[in-house]
Amino acid sequence: MLPGPDTMVVLQAVTGGGRRDGVRAAVGVSIGLVAWSLVVGAGLAIVLSASAPALLAFKLVCCAYLVYLSWRALVASRKLTEIDVVDKSIARPLLKALGTCALNPKLGAFFVAVLPQFIPANAPPGATAMVLVLVQSLVAFAWYCAVSVVASRMAALLQRPEILVWLNRISAAIFLIFAARLFTE
Repeated sequence: MLPGPDTMVVLQAVTGGGRRDGVRAAVGVSIGLVAWSLVVGAGLAIVLSASAPALLAFKLVCCAYLVYLSWRALVASRKLTEIDVVDKSIARPLLKALGTCALNPKLGAFFVAVLPQFIPANAPPGATAMVLVLVQSLVAFAWYCAVSVVASRMAALLQRPEILVWLNRISAAIFLIFAARLFTE
């Protein structure tokens, strides 16, 4: 629930296309969480943590995606008309949020390091982990839908050109900060 790249993508979706696009972005985040659990279940997170070159390559891809999102937000802050063109696609908010979530290596670390602690010793690990992931995904979906509703109620304010320019610039800065943090960790 802490603000991060997923929150910024949901807010951008709301300002670009309203509450429905925010909900579509929330679906993308939820699918991304389930995808991470499947990746961890398949052992990819263990491979990434055991292989420094593989982890570095993955981090570079993640950083590149965050820099790309930052660049797109910065371009949108300079050309307000581009926002209308870019966000017309129904699938775009979902795919953008899915990409942001799927390319967040901290989620992989969470699923490897934190999630197993919540699986009781006598419970089947695979099924229990999947239930926990689905619960987390539903909570994230509910949270981002709530963010979408609140942001959409503020849409008149958020969609004013001077506010939209600054929201995009702030989004660009936040994406760059997350990319820098990821790169230096």
